[in-house]
Amino acid sequence: MYQVGECAFGHYFAMEYIDGQSLESLIQKGKIKLPSAVALTMVLAEAMHYAHAQGIVHRDLKPANILVDRNLRPVIMDFGIAKRVDGPSGLTQFGVIMGTPAYMAPEQAGATPEKVGPHSDIYALGAILYTMLTGRPPFEGNDPLRIVLKVIGPDLPPPVRSLQPHVPEKLERICAKCMAKEPAERYADGRSLAQELRPVHRRLTHKQAESTVTRRQSGRTMRQARASVLLEAADTGKKIRISHAVAIVGRTSECDIVLRAADVSKQHCRIVVEEEQVMVEDLGSANGTFVNGEPIQRAHLKDGDRLGIANYEFVVRVANP
Repeated sequence: MYQVGECAFGHYFAMEYIDGQSLESLIQKGKIKLPSAVALTMVLAEAMHYAHAQGIVHRDLKPANILVDRNLRPVIMDFGIAKRVDGPSGLTQFGVIMGTPAYMAPEQAGATPEKVGPHSDIYALGAILYTMLTGRPPFEGNDPLRIVLKVIGPDLPPPVRSLQPHVPEKLERICAKCMAKEPAERYADGRSLAQELRPVHRRLTHKQAESTVTRRQSGRTMRQARASVLLEAADTGKKIRISHAVAIVGRTSECDIVLRAADVSKQHCRIVVEEEQVMVEDLGSANGTFVNGEPIQRAHLKDGDRLGIANYEFVVRVANP
């Protein structure tokens, strides 16, 4: 299902219907876990890197303008006040702030809107990540003017770990760098931000998966057998047995399943095998993980499913104990 919309530059385009909720709603309900917050930010950063490469700055990135579908795929909405990097947008008026104060970069909230650029969207991505990690925006207040004064002033938001001590220090530093007052101190582009987040995401998700499996196993009075899982290469028929409860798939020798190809990421995805279910989770790969042709962040695997890892395709064979 598609709808028709119009962008800030007067061009009509087709919009995909998204069956999901706004990121703002999910944050308010407390449904964004730490690994998911990092994964969502990586996808958003790559999306904005592409937009910036086309010469477009969003200028109003915020949780309310991001829809998240049932597969945790974020979609950036509302380019209504977007600006071309190489020219004026025609929307900015003297004395009028364009955007949402809580997620604005200082140069956008202050007296120099002509300095707004891709670095301003990087700031907003950091503010969105901050909100997902802490449950509140970087600067709060009932009066938008007071928020603007905080944004353009010297004060910094409360450190992430002062509000959520369980957040890794590395993630706190990434957030702070995105929201640096000076544009030159932020990440150079969205791709640089995404690359910085990938190892953090891998550690978080691997730790989460191991913890989940261990917790479930420790609660049983007797050990039950895990499901038997085989990956059968669609082109050659070669079979790979998943012999671990948590198996990392990638191109380096440290992975449990090694696929040596340039389009496979160093640590591409993880497969978690339990008694009653098999899960696959993408680890921020460059070329994606797919189930039955659909890109996924996390999904259940069933017998007969087709698992795509970059350009590799496998038929999943599952035998429950």
